[in-house]
Amino acid sequence: MKVIEIIDRFPKVSETFILREILAMQKKGVDIEVFAFEKYDEGIEHPEVNDVRKVTYFPKTTFFDEVFAHFHWCFKRPFTYLKTARFAMNPHNGVRRLFLHNLSGVVIIYCQKPDHIHAHWLQSSDFAMLIHLLTGISYSFTTHRAEIFDVSPENYEIKSELAKKHITVTEYNRNYIVHHFGVDESEIAVIHSALDFTRNYPVADSTGKNTIVSIGRLEKVKNLDALVRACSVLKEKKFDFECLIAGEGSQKVTLERLIESLNLSDEVKLLGYKTQQEILDLLSRARLLVLPSRSEGWPNVFTEAWACKVPVIGPNIMGIPDILQDGEDGFLVEPDDIDMLAGKIEILLTNESLRKKFVENGYRKAFEQFNLDTETDRLLDIWKS
Repeated sequence: MKVIEIIDRFPKVSETFILREILAMQKKGVDIEVFAFEKYDEGIEHPEVNDVRKVTYFPKTTFFDEVFAHFHWCFKRPFTYLKTARFAMNPHNGVRRLFLHNLSGVVIIYCQKPDHIHAHWLQSSDFAMLIHLLTGISYSFTTHRAEIFDVSPENYEIKSELAKKHITVTEYNRNYIVHHFGVDESEIAVIHSALDFTRNYPVADSTGKNTIVSIGRLEKVKNLDALVRACSVLKEKKFDFECLIAGEGSQKVTLERLIESLNLSDEVKLLGYKTQQEILDLLSRARLLVLPSRSEGWPNVFTEAWACKVPVIGPNIMGIPDILQDGEDGFLVEPDDIDMLAGKIEILLTNESLRKKFVENGYRKAFEQFNLDTETDRLLDIWKS
């Protein structure tokens, strides 16, 4: 089976879930080629990117390239071209700009003769729909947190109706899309971001230093200032600990100033971007993982922590309580309750039997519900259906 996977930007350090999906499909014998609108250079990338066999970036085109592409489709499929043009001119359908300026990309994909197209993110899924309208090639697409809760697209209903399947990563996302965008429930499948359990994950040393780890973009939505303030509470209680935060983002300077103002420079460190292996090495040193976000889809770092036998603390928001069971495989906290967060951290750093319960239950859940082999098979069944 030949599949084109279209992505807005590749490779992106934070999008390990897409990288895992591609590599898993390669292992299952799928002839998969990545097409991206932009080559993304963050100064660091996961070594596994080199294992992706086929990556193509859409070339920059001229006005004459696009005119030629319009003539190509107008003469090759005049009725389909006119029908698609009429569809594209409706501003609510989300493909006007792509139709006017990216038809040459449709020609490129069509010449690859794929059996199916899969897309991640809004621009790419809109483009997959446009390709389908002009060529008839089937498509599916996966939506994530930002494009569900932040950008409010208007075309989910029609895009889902035309797709073989609309995929998202949690039941909460699915229900939200159904009730807020008018998408038929039967058109959406939940396929979790998952881990490859055929590899060996380092097991954290529970007897080591009191190391608190957080992994995520340094953006307001991640609410990392709450974690820093919770660390200040722990320090006031004379608690011995270190807090290591991996990630980059627009809030870096703000967080650095907060750390300095609270006199936490010895306890709290901002580590910058880390590769996947470096993240696992970091988790192997952790006694717990904290994610204090104000908005989340499904944080892949939870499953990574569970795989490394690290207990987790997450925010009591959106779909997180559907996955992380408070008191069973982790703690849930209110995003802006600093004292509550500090208290839960202290409990997990001092209560070894509770830590053991959380890591055993968390590992079992990750293996049974977020296993890459199982979730990839489910996605592949959709592609082949």
